[in-house]
Amino acid sequence: NREFQSLKASLTTFTGSVESADRAFNILRTFASETPFAVNDVVQSFNILVSRGIAPTVGELEAFGDIAAGSGKSFQQLAEAIADAAVGEFERLKEFGIKARKENEDITFSIGNTALKVKNSSDEIVEALTEIAKVQFGGATARQAATLNGAFSNLGDVIDNLFFSIGEAGLNKEIVRVTRSITEAIGESDSLAR
Repeated sequence: NREFQSLKASLTTFTGSVESADRAFNILRTFASETPFAVNDVVQSFNILVSRGIAPTVGELEAFGDIAAGSGKSFQQLAEAIADAAVGEFERLKEFGIKARKENEDITFSIGNTALKVKNSSDEIVEALTEIAKVQFGGATARQAATLNGAFSNLGDVIDNLFFSIGEAGLNKEIVRVTRSITEAIGESDSLAR
């Protein structure tokens, strides 16, 4: 619950409102529960992308997940590579087997037999990487989710979501109340001891 509250607070910073953060958090939790990625990794990755002006759709998240899963890398590593690429820094994409070559205002991304030439703009770069994901990495997330690691990740997400729901139903407020009472009592005892 503490971690999820912290993640939601960070989403508020990056999305600009509590309502947008709640909406994004619910989408990201669902996405994480259907993939081999943990909620923490997905939320932090989303924040990295948003901080660079990239507001990924669920389809783009799925495509990015395929690249990460197909490369055996974390979702956050890919988010950092994409965020860098969106501002013209392509070095990290090499970790995923994706090469980038800049020619004037165009960028050519290539991997295997796939090559895509796009304008040097954040939107077109994200579009190209999404297309590369479909062609070269399609289904990688599902394959990873079908493994033992994927099963344990999904189990962890389900348990986290259960605890989060219990906390949101009122347990969090009670824990905060009790913790503050204990803090006050310790503070008063410390003052008396002096």
